[in-house]
Amino acid sequence: MATDPQDKLLDNKQYTPLHWAAYKGHEDCLEVLLEFKTFIHEEGNPFTPLHCALMNGHSGAAERLLESTGVHMINTRDAKGRTPLHAAAFAEDVAGLQLVLRHGAEINAVDKTGRSALMVAADKGHSGAVAILLHRAKADLTLLDENKNTALHLACSKAHEMCALLILGEIHSPTLINATNSALQMPLHLAARNGLATVVQALLSRGATVLAMDEEGHTPALACAPNKDVADCLALILSTMKPFPQRDPSSCSCSSPTVTAASLPPAHPLPSNGLHNGYVKDRHGAPVGLDGCLSE
Repeated sequence: MATDPQDKLLDNKQYTPLHWAAYKGHEDCLEVLLEFKTFIHEEGNPFTPLHCALMNGHSGAAERLLESTGVHMINTRDAKGRTPLHAAAFAEDVAGLQLVLRHGAEINAVDKTGRSALMVAADKGHSGAVAILLHRAKADLTLLDENKNTALHLACSKAHEMCALLILGEIHSPTLINATNSALQMPLHLAARNGLATVVQALLSRGATVLAMDEEGHTPALACAPNKDVADCLALILSTMKPFPQRDPSSCSCSSPTVTAASLPPAHPLPSNGLHNGYVKDRHGAPVGLDGCLSE
């Protein structure tokens, strides 16, 4: 039975030697492999060598790949619809982000869950990546994932205060401030639940609605309760209280400083040998290695 010579270059997950050299950041090996056209084939796992390099913070390896193969793989998608920009945002590879953006990466490309690179960075709490994608690339803040979450929802839901404040600094529309996800939660519900006082202050000062109810019938104030039973008790107590003057959000003496792009520390590339691959899980204590499906 005839076999494709390319098959001999693929392991059991359809990775080539080029994938592995990029994954490990072995630039000398990459240089040798890239001299042979056989290794530049795009066949095999759709999680490309460029994804592999960026996922682990190897921006030098990523640059060699782009120089040798051209920019045709810059917006290539893996099995879950993620581009190399998604991989760089996940790893908070600042140098990698800058590299792929310079080479024409599509800033608002979304994966199969509807998430852009900005949404990935916001969900992971990578404020350096969020700052670059917002201020330099002007990422779209109105995009919704499959659960109707915006990037602001994701930052608030994971209690990533810095990311939420960076995003809020670019939002001027009350409609976006009061956007609800599939659970009818506004960013204010999520920020209050996670105790993000500075974010709550910023949301209120931008017109966040305090009486909107989520799918459980809870206002943002009741979302602060640790569970539904406590929220129900609070609702009963509050219903018997006399109205009191509304507090001016600007008078809140929250301790966190106002965040602007200028106040952020300078972005430096992450070390190429110290990044943990968050996409890949360990099995029985041993590293699994490359996983093109990205189980995260």
